[in-house]
Amino acid sequence: MKKLLSLIVLSLVMMTGLAWAQTNLINENIQDWTARGSYGNYTQSIGAGTVSMTDCIVSPKAVASSIGSIGCVQMKKTTGILELPELSSIGTATFNIVAGGTTRTVKLQKLNGSTWEDLTTFSDIGQTCISYTHAVNSPSATQIRLAAPNNPVYVHDIIVTAYETSQPNIEILTTSLNTFSYEFGYGPSAPRILSSELRIILQTILLQ
Repeated sequence: MKKLLSLIVLSLVMMTGLAWAQTNLINENIQDWTARGSYGNYTQSIGAGTVSMTDCIVSPKAVASSIGSIGCVQMKKTTGILELPELSSIGTATFNIVAGGTTRTVKLQKLNGSTWEDLTTFSDIGQTCISYTHAVNSPSATQIRLAAPNNPVYVHDIIVTAYETSQPNIEILTTSLNTFSYEFGYGPSAPRILSSELRIILQTILLQ
């Protein structure tokens, strides 16, 4: 029982510092965008800057399925582009995407100088909205876009986080986990603190 209690306490201490906030630079569900009823080239002002669209339709009241929010941008087959504004950094980019058929794909691209380079291809897009996330991990100014769908796709949500350099911290409240005196039916034991050696070991494991 003493060993079990030690493991429980150790687990709680380790979990204390694992959660840290991510900053959303873009969090759009299209509901407040200007409606565009036919394929065309449009711009949309959002908090982070200006979104540029090529061969897209904007439907702020489009019905959502599964995890998607109401409202979407429809990208035309082959030529559709949904270009986000340049951001100071990018951690992850997430798009909730659905289609009218199966096996649809769309590319996620990053601007490198004057050239758009492929980061990844979101594939197996189908009739159930799915969340697609890519770790861009760019600490400097970065611009990304969705482009070249093999068939029309519908983007319901766009979430882009800032690149975070901070590491999770372990909050140590107590100096060793030994000499517990608790036995089943008796107790409780006096609180103990992690030793400095154990603290270093835990920090090393979590930061790997």
